[in-house]
Amino acid sequence: MFLKTFLRIAIWILIFNPVLFAGSILNPGFEFTDPGTEFDTPTDWTVENYAAAVDTFIPSEYNGSKDAWKIDLDTGLSPYQGQKLALLSNGSSDTTYGKMYQQIYVEAGDKITGAYFFGVCDYSTWDDYAYIKLIALPESGLSDVEIVAVSLIDVGNYSSTEGWVEFESIVFDESNAGRYILEIAVYDQADSILESYFAVDGLAIVPEPASVILLLSGFCLLRRKKIA
Repeated sequence: MFLKTFLRIAIWILIFNPVLFAGSILNPGFEFTDPGTEFDTPTDWTVENYAAAVDTFIPSEYNGSKDAWKIDLDTGLSPYQGQKLALLSNGSSDTTYGKMYQQIYVEAGDKITGAYFFGVCDYSTWDDYAYIKLIALPESGLSDVEIVAVSLIDVGNYSSTEGWVEFESIVFDESNAGRYILEIAVYDQADSILESYFAVDGLAIVPEPASVILLLSGFCLLRRKKIA
């Protein structure tokens, strides 16, 4: 009786909340911010230059051309999930990039999912770019893992993605599970004018179903041995 009840609960959790079985990202939806910071800095994230949690991203008219952007510039970009999104920009002539990062742990069977938006106010001579990647810690024996890489060449001059683009990483295994720096950034290419924007939301570390089933099977086997 216990085993049947446990399996029902486990299957329900697997379907509706698989993240409980995975590693974790702190403040993955950017819903919480540090009070008193200049740009509403998301808690648990270290930021460099412009990286903020915002309710909606409505591009300013004077910040470069957006002739071919594929979102409504009047209503802007709403969060992919929840009430806030992370917005990064390579800023004005004073900065060439915006960046945010935190240390995370991924287990074998995990993958990282989420959504991003990329918009540029530049043209092809200056291939602005953005990325989400895992940076291996020194002496960890691991290698960096690219999750998202997008640039002006992908969207076109003065253009953007068509709203949110969903992504997922590789599925990690025993050879590349471990601690990494999760880094999100947008860069100007070779100059420091005509900025670009990178929005990210809905980050999660999600286990593959097979990994969860294996974990549950081991627990059930242990329980049956104890009962016997």
